Amino acid sequence: MNLHWIDLSIVGGFFLFLIVITLYTKRKVKSVAGFLSAERVAGRYMLTMAGAMAFVCTIGMVGAMEGHVANGFGGLWWMLMLMPLQAIVALSGWVTYRYRETRAMTLPQLMEMRYSHHFRVFCGVLAFIAGALNCGVFPMVTARFMIYFCGLPHYFDLVGYTDVTGWQASTYVVLVFFEVVLGVVLAIAGGQITVMVTDFFAGLLTNVTLMIVILLIFIVVGWDGFLDSLMNIANTIGERASELEYVPKSVENAVANDREVSYFHPFKQRDIGPFGVWFFVINAALFFFNRGTWQGDAGYQTAAKTPHEARMAGILSQWRIHISRITMAVLGAFALIYLFDQTLELRNAAAAYQEVAGIGEEFIRSQMTTPVVLGKFLPVGIMGLFLVFMIYSTVSTDDSAFHSWGSILQQDVMMPFRKKPMTPKQHLFWLRVCIVLVGAFVFLFSCIWSMKEFINMWFAITMAIFVGGAGITLIGGLYWSRGTTQGAWAGMITGSTLSISQITMTYLVREVGWMPWLKDYIPHGLLMSLFVTIIAGLVYVVVSLLTCKQPHDMDKLLNRGKYAVGGDHEALSKAEDKRPWLEKVLKITSEFTLRDKIVYYGQFVWVFGWGVVFVIGSTYNWTYEAWYGEKVSDTAWRWWFEIHIGVLLLAFIVVTIWFTLGGIRDMMRMFHDLNQVEVNPDDDGSIKSQIEEPELTASK
Repeated sequence: MNLHWIDLSIVGGFFLFLIVITLYTKRKVKSVAGFLSAERVAGRYMLTMAGAMAFVCTIGMVGAMEGHVANGFGGLWWMLMLMPLQAIVALSGWVTYRYRETRAMTLPQLMEMRYSHHFRVFCGVLAFIAGALNCGVFPMVTARFMIYFCGLPHYFDLVGYTDVTGWQASTYVVLVFFEVVLGVVLAIAGGQITVMVTDFFAGLLTNVTLMIVILLIFIVVGWDGFLDSLMNIANTIGERASELEYVPKSVENAVANDREVSYFHPFKQRDIGPFGVWFFVINAALFFFNRGTWQGDAGYQTAAKTPHEARMAGILSQWRIHISRITMAVLGAFALIYLFDQTLELRNAAAAYQEVAGIGEEFIRSQMTTPVVLGKFLPVGIMGLFLVFMIYSTVSTDDSAFHSWGSILQQDVMMPFRKKPMTPKQHLFWLRVCIVLVGAFVFLFSCIWSMKEFINMWFAITMAIFVGGAGITLIGGLYWSRGTTQGAWAGMITGSTLSISQITMTYLVREVGWMPWLKDYIPHGLLMSLFVTIIAGLVYVVVSLLTCKQPHDMDKLLNRGKYAVGGDHEALSKAEDKRPWLEKVLKITSEFTLRDKIVYYGQFVWVFGWGVVFVIGSTYNWTYEAWYGEKVSDTAWRWWFEIHIGVLLLAFIVVTIWFTLGGIRDMMRMFHDLNQVEVNPDDDGSIKSQIEEPELTASK
């Protein structure tokens, strides 16, 4: 085992800290709204810091590092292409603003408000199935990470057990069990309140740990040494490919096709497989169409104080996305350097290479390359800190996922069938039961399922079971008064059917061996997810146009005009039309304070500045190749990434300090507001006024 007693002490202190947080936040839950949405009192920095950790988990980071083991720093260039779209979506409040205006606690509840009661149940079932399958692999990858990172045996003897039965206990199963139990306990203790507080501290730990590890890498390897090694490593591997037991798939493909591959040059990465430029293009399209649809962070989507706070949280989160991704790029690139650059003579590099080469399954080797490297490289103390960071980030995602999917199971699958309303105590009891059921399913699924797919591809296709149809259904429901119940049904059924067919086909071909000749022709999950979204969207629009007889009352849905709810738009004035033309174009309302405008314009300049750099750089590269008949040199791209990475790492430090101070302030305010809030027992996610199913001939 790679862990020293100092590392184990750090881990033990972390668990003690979790116990204190759990006991304190559990006392803050007074109602169903508190359990589900933290009484809607969360501020923007709390939402940004904690909400990010709903997806920054071990499996998410392993998936990101997996991508950068394939494309090195080249993938960072294509990420610049995504930034303007992500910024436009965030700055405009696309979906999130209107979603919060509806005051729905779950997306299926919103579907009932917009479409019909039965459609809510159908959406709840689909969302739950998709979410359970999606998060069902979280413990799978995390347990494998723990085994390879810590150097744990795959099986171990139990005293008095092995001698009698001859059986050994599986380390993998034990780790999966404890991860699931920890996530369930945090989720059922104080609901969204506990989830948000634990996730906030997880965010702090994440930033500090990543800064320390990256600083250590650059101290050991050197800034120039790191960049020079990554620039030359692909050619070095290619020259030694015939004598190596294992080479990255990208280099293997390039050698087979007699082509050059580069971990710096984004225009020399045609052989890296599914993590090339189309990986980023497809992600951009899905980001727009699926905004706010995925319910893995459902509690965060409804916890904001006001719609404006939700919008500002979305804007602030854009500062984190690209900046934080640079850390995963550095770790993934370092794994390549550590394994294949023999000139650096790094400690335990040969042992790490043999361990990675000895992993027979391609997908497991792809996922575990960076964890093996870090387990061999990190020294005592930092090893324990990094382990706590990975455990904590995993728990922060698990508790959010279990809370979200358990809430949807209760709120949107079980509760609509109840004839008699529940008391708040009964409601909270069944919410906790449903969260436990989700945890039980995830444990069993992780123990029996074998994932024959890259992590990001699995996420994409399982999410598409729900979001493939729900994305356009949500957009149409919030922005298009002529969207109908029939269109919603048709779109959702189309999206889920296509996605489930893809998962089934992949399993039969790759796992069971049915029609093996199809193995190389099955589209990967991300491409299939885009295909599903487009087809389901077209079905929704066509059917809605054919069946709409009466536009929906959007003011009632969005609580505007005579239906306005006090407090949600308290800063809005009647003089909106007198705002400067630029603010109208950018949708800056009178809710914006001076500080809000500074943040908004700063984000605008930051994002679109990088967007301009992407356009100029890409144009220059294509023009240079057309004029001179060759691509821009790797040396030029190395110079560019030296500047780019330096700027992002500096911004990472600034943003970490900024968001930490704002998050601590918001957390204190949240606790104060939770003590002062007036509990409304009827605010439980039900729609008491809606008793009968709306007629399917109109979109009422």
